[in-house]
Amino acid sequence: MNEPVNLASSRTGRMLTAIEAIPNLESMDADGLEKSVALYFEKARFVDKGLTPEKIEAVVRYATGEGIDAEDREISPIPSDITERMDALEAFEASGEEAYVATVNIGGSNTTANLTTVKDGKITLKNSQNLSFRNEKEREGTPIQCIDHLDFWRRVIPSDFLQALKELTTDDLNNMAIEFAIPFPIKDGHVIHCSDKVACNKNPLGPLNDREARKGEGTYPNITQSVLEFLRTEGINLISDKTHTGDNDTINGALGMYQEASRILDEKGAVGFVICGTGFNIAIFKKVANADGTYSIKGYNLEMGHFRPEEPCALDVDVNAQAKTVDDIESCVSGKNLGNVFKMALTELTNPNSGLRKFIDNLSKDDANEMIFRFGIDETPLEGQQFNALTENEKTLLKIVCKQFVERVIIYFLAVFQGISASTGHDAVFLKEGSVFDKNPKLVAEINRRAGRGIISMATPKTEGMTPSSSGAVFDALAKSKIAEGAN
Repeated sequence: MNEPVNLASSRTGRMLTAIEAIPNLESMDADGLEKSVALYFEKARFVDKGLTPEKIEAVVRYATGEGIDAEDREISPIPSDITERMDALEAFEASGEEAYVATVNIGGSNTTANLTTVKDGKITLKNSQNLSFRNEKEREGTPIQCIDHLDFWRRVIPSDFLQALKELTTDDLNNMAIEFAIPFPIKDGHVIHCSDKVACNKNPLGPLNDREARKGEGTYPNITQSVLEFLRTEGINLISDKTHTGDNDTINGALGMYQEASRILDEKGAVGFVICGTGFNIAIFKKVANADGTYSIKGYNLEMGHFRPEEPCALDVDVNAQAKTVDDIESCVSGKNLGNVFKMALTELTNPNSGLRKFIDNLSKDDANEMIFRFGIDETPLEGQQFNALTENEKTLLKIVCKQFVERVIIYFLAVFQGISASTGHDAVFLKEGSVFDKNPKLVAEINRRAGRGIISMATPKTEGMTPSSSGAVFDALAKSKIAEGAN
């Protein structure tokens, strides 16, 4: 299904019209087109001049403890103590033992539940179940409608996974570590907020939300208590010390490649993890000196995807307003709206009866998203039946616009990666996950070339069929369970 782009919202007075930007497409040469398109995007404030590495460095330093008033912080990271977990994973790897671990990774619309074994630092996938849990009325980005907190778990955990747990022996269940990774900010097992993620008929926000519980409006302030209660209603009794919640998918992503993360930490002093696909987020691990001369590893879920430009682009503002989303970096480098921003730009740059306008009108936002990276990084020609109806100048214009979008992506990525790296006091290297990187290795290579070093690691996860963040949920559950065993 193709998504119409409404141009009526705020075009007047802030953009060039097609006839002003490109008065006669077919009579212009490539150089003239380049200059005309550049002027169009300049008028649209396409690149935020204030988004610099220095700005990002200041924001991250302030947010991770070098500021005073938390209310003034432009991002609000959730810190996690990583030292014990890294140590526990390395100790378990050296022991040669084998452990049974289950994970439930819940995203914005889909859940992946895995049963695995771990030995010698390697994960073996035994069983995997997937579930798409939104109904037709619930588009992604809107709250999941639930009766209560038990209904939330009932909606998002695959029934086949629950059946697989029921078929395990009591000994297996008692010895198994399990983690539930959910798409809410978590700190010490408590949900920080979920008002934009879940709508409950009983006690809105209800027992999934720690703040409401402190007001006396909820009865399950800890997310682990909530899921254990649900599992008991299904006849599954797990040990609380072996049942955990994930801090965040980016924190788990770094743990999912903990051997590589440990190597980079030893070498560089800081390691990041970036997810970029339909969403965008970053975590950073850095060494923090202790008073006794030792060091700890502190992890921060930075939520950089929610960082807002000082001067958002007029195109992004219009598309995000129609989608009822905010103007943030996420929508500029990936995400659900980028394809529609691309379509709006080309719609404004073409005449209604042109072949390129008809081509864009019939292009889905997902296909537009892929086209940006496919044709905007190098001189890859526009070949294929879908482009046969376009004139050579229309193809040239399409390529130029793709390059404008990729250039902004690279500028923003470099600003974010270099700024975060500088904030740690080290040359941090970022591990990666997500379709934007997986499908576009040339993008990664170009970012590294411009950075002058391998700022994005080319390392890949070792478990086939599992992403770093899903592997990280396994390692996180294992580490937390081993730490709990040592404390008892």
